Amino acid sequence: MTDFNAIAQAALLNADQLLHEWFPNGQRHGKEFKVGSLAGEPGQSLSVNIETGIWKDFAAGKGGGDLISLYAACKGVLQSDAARHIEGTSGRFAPTAEPTPKLQSEFQQMPHAIEGAPKPDFNHRTLGYPSATWGYCDSVGRLVGYVCRFDPSNGKKQILPMTWCCDHLGKEGWQWKAFKGPRPLFNLPEVLADPSKPVLVVEGEKTAVSAQRLVGDAFVVTTWSGGSSAVPQTDWTPLECRQVYIWPDADEAGHKAANQVHSQRVHDKSRERLGFGPFFDARCLAARQYCVMNN
Repeated sequence: MTDFNAIAQAALLNADQLLHEWFPNGQRHGKEFKVGSLAGEPGQSLSVNIETGIWKDFAAGKGGGDLISLYAACKGVLQSDAARHIEGTSGRFAPTAEPTPKLQSEFQQMPHAIEGAPKPDFNHRTLGYPSATWGYCDSVGRLVGYVCRFDPSNGKKQILPMTWCCDHLGKEGWQWKAFKGPRPLFNLPEVLADPSKPVLVVEGEKTAVSAQRLVGDAFVVTTWSGGSSAVPQTDWTPLECRQVYIWPDADEAGHKAANQVHSQRVHDKSRERLGFGPFFDARCLAARQYCVMNN
């Protein structure tokens, strides 16, 4: 009986060599191997994770969970035949004395983008272009990265960060990765520009923009990236000794996030207040104001 699991695991140990043999026009991108399609032409629509064997041909809408199914799909044979073929090639590869240590991600986040960094291509390979983007800067105005919102037609919204990264060879560029910690606050240069101005903390960049339009120059509005789970990963020290108001979203999750922000408390040096009430939030008010102004 063919041991599919054992053959699939053996194939993974030599995934890089096998994939280059099957798809000579393909290229390695970190832990992904990419080629145009199952037919093997140049491109990137077919992506294979060389650590797990999971593959997806986004153009054709096909996919699988191991290299056996990939070989079967690209050669048009049964998976049993594909397994026997891969098993028959295993003797060409030198045995591995011990497992190769798993490397960290090829690209690592940098504190900020280099001066003159090119504008990123926001086109995500599966989500397309974002419906909105917001930039984050450090305390001296250097661009740290972007938070991008996607509203796919067949699913719920998705929020993805993009930051400037560098690999072990010194290659730099924009990658879909979270900001390097501790993460900066949204509108940080504006927060620091006038220490006497009270700060309004809301949840989410879209809400922050709406709130700033509502309050005008009375407050400087900020938020944090990554949602409620990322509150501890954010640098809240710029709010020390500031008058801080926390305006939660008008739901249970919003108040929970506001309490997490309040729990940071910046060593009790900020004068914080939880407000403005449980029945409305900045997004709702901004939307109603927009409707009144345009009717």
